[in-house]
Amino acid sequence: MATAYTDEQKLRDAKRIARDGGCFVVVLDVQMQGQTVRKYLLYREAEPRNQLVGKRMNVGALLKLTKDATKVVDTPH
Repeated sequence: MATAYTDEQKLRDAKRIARDGGCFVVVLDVQMQGQTVRKYLLYREAEPRNQLVGKRMNVGALLKLTKDATKVVDTPH
């Protein structure tokens, strides 16, 4: 039986793919309407300033954005 692909694994993979592709991930905990919401931002390393590629509200969407932005071919798990 296959193990579940957890959010922690997805985040770790997204950060690794981003780093290999010249990007990095920022995780923000933001207060919205009395609740703490986690946001994921993907930046491309650039001079003189880093460039925001996109932001997502869940880890699965961040992983897809990271793969698309760095042109990584999706591999089955």
